[in-house]
Amino acid sequence: MSRINYTKYGISKNRYQELSAFVRQYGEFEKKHKEIINGTGRVENCAINAADIKSNMELIEACLDRACSDVPMLKPYLFKNVTEGTSYNQMQVPFYERGFLNRRKLFFVELNKHKK
Repeated sequence: MSRINYTKYGISKNRYQELSAFVRQYGEFEKKHKEIINGTGRVENCAINAADIKSNMELIEACLDRACSDVPMLKPYLFKNVTEGTSYNQMQVPFYERGFLNRRKLFFVELNKHKK
């Protein structure tokens, strides 16, 4: 997958890395949230605010929705790409690569707007 330069969208290399690392935690957010809701987490996990964790997950999902609003079938593929690092070439994406990469770019632009 080609590297996209996000600086023209106001996203520095370091900010992109920060956003990417945040999104890669989605699985951890999901696990912690389930532990809190089910009351099976360790004491320190229970101290974590479930609403904060849920809001992180919802932010990622909302940015995915916005990025894929015109092609909703791409959402699961883009989700797997940004949260797990699975490349376009590792998936059988039913969409051309440039379009996929444009939606990925839109995702990070949206996330940058809304993530403090």
